[in-house]
Amino acid sequence: MITNAAIKITDDIIAIGIKPARHCDIIFALAKSGCKIPVDGEQGFMTDKGEFIDRVLAKAHAQGSGQVKETEFRQLYSEDLW
Repeated sequence: MITNAAIKITDDIIAIGIKPARHCDIIFALAKSGCKIPVDGEQGFMTDKGEFIDRVLAKAHAQGSGQVKETEFRQLYSEDLW
């Protein structure tokens, strides 16, 4: 199950938004805390197992768990979830 939108900054740093935060909310919070803009990182999601997955894998994951139905895009967007 997908639990949060997230941005993987490095292998060791993942910025996570509290549901119903979207990726833009995470970017705004990072900018407000002094991170350089644009934020370099991979946008994706966190699972209930605590793993970061990219947008494409997240779509398959969310569909497989019944969180979302088919959407027009290949990737998952937080708007598809909440």
